[in-house]
Amino acid sequence: MSDFVIENGVLKKYTGPGGDVVVPDGVTSIGDWAFRNCTSLKSIILPDGVTSIGGSAFAWCESLTSITLPDGLTSIGVGAFEDCTSLKSITLPEGVTSIGACAFLGCTSLTSIILPDGVTSIGVGAFADCLCLTSITLPEGVTTIGDDAFNGCKNLTSITIPDSLTSIGRWAFAWCESLKNITLPEGVTSIGLGAFEGCTSLTSITLPEGVTTIGDDAFMNCNWLKSITIPGSVTSIGDGAFRGCKGLADRYGFVIFKGCLHSYHGPGGYVVVPDGVTSIGNHAFWGCSGLTGVTLSEGVTRIGDWAFQGCKSLKSIILPEGVTSIGNEAFQGCTSLKRIILPEGVTSIGNEAFRGCTGLADSDGFVVVKGCLYSYHGPGGDVVVPEGLTSIGRWAFAWCESLKNITLPEGVTSIGLGAFEGCTSLTSITLPEGVTTIGDDAFNGCKNLTSITIPDSLTSIGSGAFFGCKSLKSIILPDKYDSGLLTLIGQSKELSTGFKNMGEYIKQADEDQMADLIKASKHFVKAWNEKFQAAYLYSDTRAAMLLSDKRKELDKYARIRGLDEDELRDNMLSDLGLDKDRCRHLDLGNQTVTVRMLSDFTFSIELPDGKTAKSLPKKGADSEKYDKAKSELAKMKKDVKSIWKNRADLILGDFISGKGRAADKWERAYSGNPVLHGVACLIVWEQDKNYFTRTDGGLVRSDGTPYVLSDKPIRAAHPMEMETSETEAWQAYFTARGLKQPFAQIWEPVHTKDDIAPDRYAGCPINFFQLQGAVKHGLSEKLVIPGCTVDAKWTSEQAASGKTVTFCDIKSFKIYSYSRAVNHAVAYLDRVTVLGRIEKDDISAMDFVRGCNIAQITDFIAAAQEANAVNVLAALLEYKNAHFADFDPMDEFTLEW
Repeated sequence: MSDFVIENGVLKKYTGPGGDVVVPDGVTSIGDWAFRNCTSLKSIILPDGVTSIGGSAFAWCESLTSITLPDGLTSIGVGAFEDCTSLKSITLPEGVTSIGACAFLGCTSLTSIILPDGVTSIGVGAFADCLCLTSITLPEGVTTIGDDAFNGCKNLTSITIPDSLTSIGRWAFAWCESLKNITLPEGVTSIGLGAFEGCTSLTSITLPEGVTTIGDDAFMNCNWLKSITIPGSVTSIGDGAFRGCKGLADRYGFVIFKGCLHSYHGPGGYVVVPDGVTSIGNHAFWGCSGLTGVTLSEGVTRIGDWAFQGCKSLKSIILPEGVTSIGNEAFQGCTSLKRIILPEGVTSIGNEAFRGCTGLADSDGFVVVKGCLYSYHGPGGDVVVPEGLTSIGRWAFAWCESLKNITLPEGVTSIGLGAFEGCTSLTSITLPEGVTTIGDDAFNGCKNLTSITIPDSLTSIGSGAFFGCKSLKSIILPDKYDSGLLTLIGQSKELSTGFKNMGEYIKQADEDQMADLIKASKHFVKAWNEKFQAAYLYSDTRAAMLLSDKRKELDKYARIRGLDEDELRDNMLSDLGLDKDRCRHLDLGNQTVTVRMLSDFTFSIELPDGKTAKSLPKKGADSEKYDKAKSELAKMKKDVKSIWKNRADLILGDFISGKGRAADKWERAYSGNPVLHGVACLIVWEQDKNYFTRTDGGLVRSDGTPYVLSDKPIRAAHPMEMETSETEAWQAYFTARGLKQPFAQIWEPVHTKDDIAPDRYAGCPINFFQLQGAVKHGLSEKLVIPGCTVDAKWTSEQAASGKTVTFCDIKSFKIYSYSRAVNHAVAYLDRVTVLGRIEKDDISAMDFVRGCNIAQITDFIAAAQEANAVNVLAALLEYKNAHFADFDPMDEFTLEW
């Protein structure tokens, strides 16, 4: 019984060694996550009293091959058997009426399942990616097949569908590549979006009378579909429903249904679209590089999204008078398009419809259609945009790094998303009166933009509109804006009204407002950022406390309040309002529910009758109390994440530095607070060369025997200071219990000074963004590492997207004083350079590879093969065969399209 945590008949947690397990009598419910990630569990028998299996109850039990379910079972929760990759067959008892969402998702060995007659619905993703499932019979009574229900069942050849079925969800059978035919009953009224997408073996299907709707992409890429019967009841066929169905094409290569041209599979050249077509569907001619010209029939009223995208040989097109709308990116990248005639009736042209159409550019490089500037292909410098425009389209000038100054005409009302993104030479811009909208990222990365004039007409500025404008010094705002908070930086409107200055706002800001302001401060110009950094310390919100800790100013924050830094960190900063049982009670008016924090830092909701719920029960609740409780629960979930991360980063810093803490202070911090207690259970601690961890039952050594604290200081243990046998014992401890440490403490590779050759990282360029998280790992972004001399060369390259990417090549890495910090720096650099070291056939790359999972090993093998790195390849294959002998990487990780 000690292997089971059982409360009021609910099996909350299994803590045993796995193998063949028999759940004791008296259990009536298997709780959420009860056996989750129990990788050693092989078989299980549930007692007759069990009526429900909770969400993710057996998720990721990868060795589970057999389970006996009792006759009284009625409910199977969300993801109950998700990724049970060894489970081959299962019989569900008669009482089960529904298959929960993702219930058997990723059960890649499942070949057989028997569903009882009482089942009425197949949940979202219920059998998705069951690669070995070849056939299934749905019992009479099933009315709904949920979204993604059988998505990716690539060996499913047949399915028996009952007459009771009425709806087929989105992507329900997508990429069932072996499914050749299917019979739908008369009651089906709708075919969901992408329902049969990628069913490459499907040859024919008859839709019953009564179907009214065929969703977008419903039969997309059903390459061998040669016949389909569409009843007269169909009133709507979605965009792309038959795109890629080349078997349905007529002799001219057109796939047309209900007046919509869904796709074209002809040879290209000059194409005449037949009469009767009223709409050119999404992607209809997409990527048809051989298309040189096209004539559309008079009845066409709509050009869909991406309809002619990438038709790089298309030279001209005349749109008939009836066309009223042109979709997003409809002609994007049609570089040879030199002539297009739009009828007067066009009222809607989508985003980027003509972006990149260099052939349409005028002598100054502008592509302008119906008052919108879609793209610019001129030489840059000082640019004057022509009169008559109403809008600057999305990414119109993006990454035009030669653009220095620009004058926009009167009449422009909107600046599109990313319109000037990456214009690194742009120094100033005046927006004309009349501009009302600046889109997201509009001036993102304009690092030399020093001034901008904002018109009085402006009402909306998108997120990140001025992100990275580090030289922005002069911003001329109309009087109606509160210049104190500079909201043009792309933040929420509420931050701009009603406050005279930064300090006043900060004093009045609640938790959410302060979090928004902290996010906004990253984009403030220098003067206002400095004011914010001085004022935030006077906010009593958790967000401000977390920021002070992150900025190494928690001592200052504490002193302002007359408190001790550790006391503040261990109590106020980490308080969730939970009692000693990790619970908090929420009043809903009609009942009081208990919210309990579980060992994995998620929350369960316990009702007064002993049952659990996935969300707060709204039925019968007082609306005001319900909203308050819902808000409190959401805040707890958010806060526990920030507390966990904050504490994990703190312990990581102590792990690197070797900093210890007095035993009494350590005990107070990690015994009372539920979140800190949970984090302490994931760390190996060291006290006077003794190693232990915390559990719910007390302190234990790696073999599970009790440990009693002495009065010596306590610190996070480091494997370089432990015997190898001790390290391996702790690795076994965490593995057996399915516990994941917040950082790779006990798995960090141990080196000596002589292990690290000076050229270990030479020739392995590191992207600057890979170093942005380096500070918390004890080294700066510029690779200043205590105890080391680093000779690094920084270079910049222009990526295909046009963005500038900075790389660091460590020419020499010399260690003069080895320590925890140096060992951790080596581990960090090993991780970010592993692919480069594999490519140069450096066998030391195996230092990082050991301990990686099979997916990573597979990627490394592919990299070694491509680089012809014979020594590393041999070592990788040997390691793979020794540790993952039962896995075939090509079977497990090759995507089949």
